[in-house]
Amino acid sequence: MNTHMRFPDVLLLLEKAATLLSVRLEKEPQNLVLLEKLGDVCRQLGKLGKAGELFDRLSELDPSSVKAAHLAAIMNQRQYLSELPKEGIEPSPFFIKENFLPQILHDDLLSFALENEDKFTPSPCLSKEMGWVVRPEIRNSSQTPLSVDLMDRIWTFVRPLLPDICALLRIRDIPDKKGSWYLQSYGGGGFGHRHTDDLGGVNRISMVYYLCFPQKTFTGGSFLLYDRDASDGGACPDGNTQLPFVDNLLVAFPSERSHAITLVNCPQTGIRYGRLAIPIHLG
Repeated sequence: MNTHMRFPDVLLLLEKAATLLSVRLEKEPQNLVLLEKLGDVCRQLGKLGKAGELFDRLSELDPSSVKAAHLAAIMNQRQYLSELPKEGIEPSPFFIKENFLPQILHDDLLSFALENEDKFTPSPCLSKEMGWVVRPEIRNSSQTPLSVDLMDRIWTFVRPLLPDICALLRIRDIPDKKGSWYLQSYGGGGFGHRHTDDLGGVNRISMVYYLCFPQKTFTGGSFLLYDRDASDGGACPDGNTQLPFVDNLLVAFPSERSHAITLVNCPQTGIRYGRLAIPIHLG
């Protein structure tokens, strides 16, 4: 995905590519190249279910392909126990849990957001030279600390999922809760440029809980989880998996993997209309 283009324009090109590839695949249903290309386009469009189906078909048709088996496992949220691919792109594993919190806790978080709307301050980002500083050209969002009570209540739902999360992310031991948690708000013009959360190995698992008010009017704000080069671990400039914003969704991924938040468009101001998130980092 070309990061120098506007995200809506990229999505339009991907949709066109998906249509053309689908037409060709109908004529050549066992074409391995077409299956892989369409699966890759679908994951960049955030159509994870369709991508999972295509990579499963690819793996069935080519059972010797490590890459196909790996992609199928990632997209279908299955634990991958075999050897990782040694060349080509390596999409990041991830864990997603829909309808994560009970409605009463979800609504309590929204009430907290409204009660503390005047306490939100610009979100900082980490600079090697200056430490934590506000850099709106890198991250344009605001945040306020969560109460200890809300953190503890959320943790009771996070903690039972950690064995499954660690298995999917290929992380050996289960980390404990650490640090302070913040409620972040992305209004119109909000975004987060590509970055990692590992802080030089301090964090191993990153999670983000998404929520919004019923009267939300924003669009955009998708989460992009970038690929890396399987041979040397280097960054891939364009390849990624898109995880579209869904209310009451938990996402988990390795902290070392780079990710970004696409531009949020919101015609109205006020916290009840925008994108809300709670990032959680575990060491």
